Amino acid sequence: GHGTLTAGVIASNHTTRRGISPKVNLLAIKVLDSTGWGYFSNVAAGINWCVTNKNLYNISVISMSLGTVGLTYTPSTSPGYIDPALQIAYNLHIAPVASSGNEGSLTEISYPAVSPYVISTAASYDANIGSSIYSMCTDPITNSNTLVCFSNRAPFLDLVAPGNAISSTYFLGSFSPAMGTSMAAPHVSGTIALMKQRNPQMTVAQIENILKTTGVPIYDNA
Repeated sequence: GHGTLTAGVIASNHTTRRGISPKVNLLAIKVLDSTGWGYFSNVAAGINWCVTNKNLYNISVISMSLGTVGLTYTPSTSPGYIDPALQIAYNLHIAPVASSGNEGSLTEISYPAVSPYVISTAASYDANIGSSIYSMCTDPITNSNTLVCFSNRAPFLDLVAPGNAISSTYFLGSFSPAMGTSMAAPHVSGTIALMKQRNPQMTVAQIENILKTTGVPIYDNA
C-alpha cells in the first residue's frame, strides 16, 4: 500500500482526490521487499536503470519515499552509499527527491535525503486536524502551515510539503488517509514533473532554486 499511496499523491486522476500531476506517466522501480526493507545496492540499481532508460521513457524525476530508519545524518556525516548513482542522475537533469524521515530530529535527516544530489523534503500538515499526539511528540497546533513534529528537519533541509492528513490511492481501488514524510516527497516530485513539462531542459539546481524562492515560510512548533 505504501507505493500506491505515494503514487496517488503524484498521479491520481480521481475527481476529488486528484494528484499533483494527474497526467504524468509513472514507472514503478521495485527496490524494497514486501515489508519495506532492502539494500542500498538495489536502490542504486534502480537509479541506474532510470539513467539508462531516461530517453526511452522521458524520465525526469526519481521520487524516493524511503531512507534510513533510526539513522539520521548531517551533510558532513552522510554515508554517501549511493551518491555516485545519484550524481549521474542529477547531472543528467533527472531530479532525485527523497523524504527526510520520521524520527523527529531537529538537526539531522535520513539518507539519501541528506545527499547533496537529492532534494530533501520534510512534512507539514495539510489541514487543521486539532491537537495531535504521536509516540515521540505532540503538536498542539496543526494548521496547514505547520511542520509535523515527527518530521526530521535541519537548517540544511531543502523543502517542506504536505505530509499529514493526506488522502490518497490505496490498493484494491480504495482511498486511505496517510501521514509521514513519505507523503511529502511525492508532492514535490509531482510539482517538478509539471515544471519539467513546461521546460524539459531545466537543471535540478534551477528547479530547486525556483521551489525555494517561490515557497512560503513554514512554522516550526519546536
